Amino acid sequence: METIISNVKIVNHDETINNADIIIENNYIKSIIKKSGEGTRIAVPGFIDTHIHGLYNYDVMEGSKALEIISYQLAKNGTTSFMPTAMTNSWKNILSSLSNMSENKVWYSRNLGFHIEGPFIGLAKKGAHKPEYLLRANKSKIHQLVKASNFNLKKISFDPKMMSLKTFDYLKDQWKIIGSIGHTDASYKISQDFFDRGCNMVCHLWNAMSGVDSRNPGLAQAALANDNVYTEVIIDLVHSSKETIHFTIKNKTVDKVIAVSDAIKPAYYVDGENISGDTKVFKKGKLITLAGTNTIAGSGIVIHDSFVNLAKIGYSLNDAVKITSYNAAKHLGHNKIGQLKENYFADIVLMNPKSLKIKTVYVDGKKVR
Repeated sequence: METIISNVKIVNHDETINNADIIIENNYIKSIIKKSGEGTRIAVPGFIDTHIHGLYNYDVMEGSKALEIISYQLAKNGTTSFMPTAMTNSWKNILSSLSNMSENKVWYSRNLGFHIEGPFIGLAKKGAHKPEYLLRANKSKIHQLVKASNFNLKKISFDPKMMSLKTFDYLKDQWKIIGSIGHTDASYKISQDFFDRGCNMVCHLWNAMSGVDSRNPGLAQAALANDNVYTEVIIDLVHSSKETIHFTIKNKTVDKVIAVSDAIKPAYYVDGENISGDTKVFKKGKLITLAGTNTIAGSGIVIHDSFVNLAKIGYSLNDAVKITSYNAAKHLGHNKIGQLKENYFADIVLMNPKSLKIKTVYVDGKKVR
């Protein structure tokens, strides 16, 4: 059965079609028919979030029912593919959570595999991660994580001072897991050692890491200096200012920046006190902090917010698509998402051309909003 989306302005990372009809058949984009005139809605590829812990008062570590609700709410908000992201907790809880997550069978937003942030991070840049749960990585622990996730674990964010190069080789070569460096005060040299070994991702650049120093350069400088390294950026205008976002994109180029939400349980929920993991947090608007402190605990956004923010601070919609969808798909090696082209999955977000508010969302050709 065919579905026709008529009179839309298609915005991909590399081209804009001012008016077209999109023909969907069997979950895929069957054809795109170009037309004269101007489309009445903007169509962009579904957003991709590779670092998200929760939202709408649910956390991915709470099990399959929570994951089902999170995936539904993400899909409604335009995130059509995501990596459910667990975080530092007791080792027992991490393993049981990964196991419970692997049991979920209902996905409204596509599951790209699990991501875990921690527990292999040090005290220096722990951020919201509880110190009593921090661990040093080894092959046995990596194997336990993989097994608990039922082989769904695809990405680990870690401090290179808490993982040997041999252990990194093991997770990369044996299990094809993406290593993402973050939550660290590691020097430029230590960071470079891992980049030279094949690590090509940095966890939420600028946040919880060694920064820019003329005599003691750290991870941030190493990330900017290596052309093959991708960088997550939380484009909420809270974790990173407008000026920092401009600086990052200018130096990394638009091709190597990936927007992530790093959203946690209270995101898109009511303001006030909440619990994320077993940590007390406080939400006010898009800002979520550890309760009673100014320490940022996570974000309160979805990737659509990042898309809108990029447009507001002067980036073209094509560049916004690249940062919120295409780059993540390319980095993960998924060649059927991140673009609106024939034979790609019909993951489509339709927006008002002026306000950029979401009107309709399709995932695998199915209308979810």
